[in-house]
Amino acid sequence: AMDLRLECIAALPALARPADCLPLLVAELAPGRPPRAQFHACIGIHRSAVRYGAPDAPEWRNVAAEVHLESRLLACVGNLQSLGRSVGLWGNASPQRFANDDSCMRYALVEALRCVGACCSEQAAREALRLADEGSQIAHLVGAPAWRECFARFVERW
Repeated sequence: AMDLRLECIAALPALARPADCLPLLVAELAPGRPPRAQFHACIGIHRSAVRYGAPDAPEWRNVAAEVHLESRLLACVGNLQSLGRSVGLWGNASPQRFANDDSCMRYALVEALRCVGACCSEQAAREALRLADEGSQIAHLVGAPAWRECFARFVERW
């Protein structure tokens, strides 16, 4: 039953305009929410961003500002990175990985980064990389003419 509810969260942008779905999706990014819920909320945010032309579309941009999307995504990235570090998920602490051995933290972190790259400012992208301990990897690309595409490729390979 939980999986179906999570899939509904991710599918919300197909049914509702940004003013109706973004507040609900952003609420799922709160600290203490399960990483799987954050993962599906980020999928929904990204789907909404793509469907409604973020970050350039005025409707989407206005709703994103109202719900403090940028700061909430950055907080989500920081919280997931910190939580993962505290339980030894990052680095060489656990060389043998399994698909769900971290309650979806890695997937949620990647999706949150993908949302930052798709719909947040260059400054937020730099901050997200710093929070994810990847600042030196591609920070020089943020600000380049096609920085969003470079950011997306980096996140997909990360």
